[in-house]
Amino acid sequence: MTLAVSHQARGGRVVLDRLIVSAPPFEPDAVIEKYAEVLGAYGLASVTGDRYGGEWVPAAFRKHSINYRTTEDDKSAIYSAALPLSAAGRVDLLDVPLLETELRLLERRPRPGGRGDSIDHPPRAHDDAANAARGALWLASKSQWMGRSLESQARGLHISGLDYDPWTRDEQRAREPTVTRDSWGRLITDL
Repeated sequence: MTLAVSHQARGGRVVLDRLIVSAPPFEPDAVIEKYAEVLGAYGLASVTGDRYGGEWVPAAFRKHSINYRTTEDDKSAIYSAALPLSAAGRVDLLDVPLLETELRLLERRPRPGGRGDSIDHPPRAHDDAANAARGALWLASKSQWMGRSLESQARGLHISGLDYDPWTRDEQRAREPTVTRDSWGRLITDL
């Protein structure tokens, strides 16, 4: 399971604020609880994801008062939609080697019947971190930038009144990422 949090900054830049990758084996309910806490810390009451896990995932998030919305687009469509953001240099990613590797491994292949291209990972590779990050960045790019009003700057609050302040990102970057390995030797990254 993977969680990414992103926001749109001044000038239409999109910033990846947080990326959590939970590699199996894990307790799904505990992971959802942790993700709900992270979402709450950012003042978010909803999350968007794929249909993996059927109704269980939305129900698990509802237990923590988080609305789970399923995306209508497949990952290939999201990758294609987010590609212009990267090409225009409008993306700020976190320095996560796993994410960099997954993004570099993505392959573009023509679909049969002239239905456009497919963007996916090669066989036996994973792209969960790339999926979550690109999806979060793409959704952030579609939102309207709210900025900060003079009044909210004086109070030190984001314009929506939440305690999350994207302008403290330098403090977040100063934190060293915690990288551990699970019992099978796979990386678990929590930023």
